[in-house]
Amino acid sequence: MFIFFSIVVDHLSYIIILLNLPCKDSHFDKMSDLTSEQVLSNLKKGELQCREKKGGSSDVWTNFNEIVDMQDQFIDYVMCKNCEHILKYNYKIGTSTLKRHKCSFDEKQPKITSYWTTKNFPTAAKDVTTEKIVNFVCKDLRPFEIITGQGFREFAQEMINIGSKYGYLQVDELFPHPTTISRNIIKSADFLKKKIALNLKDIFEIVGGAFTSDMWTDDYRKISYISLTVHYIDDTWKMKEQILAASKFPDVRHTADNIKKVILNILKGYNLVPDSSMKRYTFVTDSASNYISAFKGLNHIPCFAHR
Repeated sequence: MFIFFSIVVDHLSYIIILLNLPCKDSHFDKMSDLTSEQVLSNLKKGELQCREKKGGSSDVWTNFNEIVDMQDQFIDYVMCKNCEHILKYNYKIGTSTLKRHKCSFDEKQPKITSYWTTKNFPTAAKDVTTEKIVNFVCKDLRPFEIITGQGFREFAQEMINIGSKYGYLQVDELFPHPTTISRNIIKSADFLKKKIALNLKDIFEIVGGAFTSDMWTDDYRKISYISLTVHYIDDTWKMKEQILAASKFPDVRHTADNIKKVILNILKGYNLVPDSSMKRYTFVTDSASNYISAFKGLNHIPCFAHR
């Protein structure tokens, strides 16, 4: 029913949080402050793009596309699919402005996008790209599927954008030192953790949610790990799940008391302190006796698949 990672490394919880959880940041704030003219200019330069509205229930979304940045983050602007007029929109404003939009679409008049040029890459360029990716995979022992990863493709697109803007650059002048990456990952993870904590606080104070947890041992190094994932329904009635921790279990026996202590410490890290609101928490685990005893007195449901 619930499947968890089989092998993780120390401090993986920070990295998992960073890679799996989207969060608005200063980059988003800058994008949302753009004028409609600046948005149009960035669309033409390929720095922004349009996409179908995700999860929109209103009929108005049959006529509008969301405008997102290269990280696929919505920037509070939409574009009419017919006349390509750009309008300000977010959930606070609502769709009333979009419904009042008077579309001036004329099939005989060329669209704005008809003037945007799309580059057709020659076969030679694609061949060189394939060759370089093959060398990258072989030299650095990376999986073939790495080029399908969202993070890799966003990185590659950003490198293309930087090259088109600044021209020829030496990679050594652009890339940071590994220590800089490590330091910024921890910093970003701490920032995102605070954002997640605020979000979960509102959810559990009003509605509640569920947690799934599991433990496993690395057969090679004989190191034990524990994970905790939260599951909840957001304000758009979509089921969400976020990994809160996947970290090394302390070098102590796997007793019920020790397991409970670790789980509660993880919750405290997100300000989900064990108080009266614990009645809104439901824990789902396998039927191991230590897990069952750990959650005794709390809302605990044994996983059906593990019975």
